[in-house]
Amino acid sequence: MPFPFHAFPLVPLKALASVFLLLSCRDNALEMQLTVVQRIPLDKIPSASGIELLDHQLYIIGDDSPWLHIMDTNYQLTGRRQIIESEDSVRIPKLSKPDFEALAQVSTPEGPRLLLFGSGSKSPEREVLIIADPDGKSPSRSFPLAGLYAHLRFVSGLQKTDFNIEAAATNLDDLYLFNRGINMVFVMSYQQVMDYLEKNASIPSIRVVPVSLPKMEGAPSGFSGATWVPELEGFLFTASVEKTINWIDDGPVVGSYIGLLPLSKLEAGVTPLCEPISSNGEILPIKVESLVVLEASANGSFRLILVTDPDGGVSELLEVELNYL
Repeated sequence: MPFPFHAFPLVPLKALASVFLLLSCRDNALEMQLTVVQRIPLDKIPSASGIELLDHQLYIIGDDSPWLHIMDTNYQLTGRRQIIESEDSVRIPKLSKPDFEALAQVSTPEGPRLLLFGSGSKSPEREVLIIADPDGKSPSRSFPLAGLYAHLRFVSGLQKTDFNIEAAATNLDDLYLFNRGINMVFVMSYQQVMDYLEKNASIPSIRVVPVSLPKMEGAPSGFSGATWVPELEGFLFTASVEKTINWIDDGPVVGSYIGLLPLSKLEAGVTPLCEPISSNGEILPIKVESLVVLEASANGSFRLILVTDPDGGVSELLEVELNYL
């Protein structure tokens, strides 16, 4: 089971920009307002690609960073822990990086753990899972994912060039992996995955859910982040848009979407409609890589934290407030 959702006290917010989103899935529609509260440069966290919340601490990974970065809820860095060995202490070279693009959390008998998934877009460097103790009291464990990823490609019919795991989330006993480009969600039992990796058990049962996402300026969008939100009984997700000929090489960033995918609608052919993240009517040319709920209230108000990857520039943290209209 995933680690329990945490809520935090409300703090005064000063809105800097507003975005109106219309999110709908088939027979239901939810109208919500997303207000960008602040944007904070993350000059000490390169290539931010994943964020999770545990015990009043934010944990942030970068796709080419050997560190797990720790930040408090006032957005102050409080420490970092090495999660993989690297000769370069800042950025792992592109050819050898594990490309950690997906971060999720689970609870175990030993306590909460963070799951860091390599994207699988390059073999064998990016076919790895790291299970990290957020407290740093226990050493991280590493598992090769070549067999599991090969099976995901087999059951989905994806070619290696179209396989790119960019987001992960947990709900109850299940693990959800989000593929970018040819957008799909892989659903499997977390315990079955661990039995396969640790005990050489049978390959886990896998459900494949194709998802249709919109285009922006003619360029397709691809999953970039996702988080399970119990209050919404579904996933909030991000999808970014780059003008690139494939899903491995970087390209000019067009913008990003945010959307809602209810668990009840997670079935083949689902088409969640979403709007781009904008400010003053202009699409923000940012590549949002991940998101987490910082706070949820009973009246349908949420505080979200988003992180961006500018592909070589300075990453950003965005605090936003989401309200149902």
